[in-house]
Amino acid sequence: MTRALKDRVDVTKADITDDSGFSVLEALVAMAVLAAAMLPILALQSQFVRSVAVMERTETRLSVEAAVRAHIRSVNLTERPRGDMNMGGATLRWTASPALPERRVRAQGGVRSRYVTTLYNVEIVVNYNSGASEKLIMTGLGWTPTSSYLANL
Repeated sequence: MTRALKDRVDVTKADITDDSGFSVLEALVAMAVLAAAMLPILALQSQFVRSVAVMERTETRLSVEAAVRAHIRSVNLTERPRGDMNMGGATLRWTASPALPERRVRAQGGVRSRYVTTLYNVEIVVNYNSGASEKLIMTGLGWTPTSSYLANL
């Protein structure tokens, strides 16, 4: 039995000294090369994440700006030259000042209309919930009826 045990020990020594595998140094060098190859990919991924964040902020800003412009177009600036409004992700405040003097509107065929209109310069400050703010400038229209609708019938 001792001979069989001695043969097993010899086989085990042969397996340990076999040079067919990787050494620890070779594995560390392979890991370093792999890490160096992955660094540009990681930098590209972080740049992609930053670009997506910028695109999302820009998309939000543009949609809020479009909503603000649509709202100001619907306001009679002669009646409400100043105002503020909460729009979900932002709060807007506007101030309108006349750009031109009042002008009587003419209807079809040159007939005098019952409205007097004024063109306004509108300064809008949009304060986002994130703390950022921006200033928009646009023109708007204000109108005032000069007589009752029934007076022209």
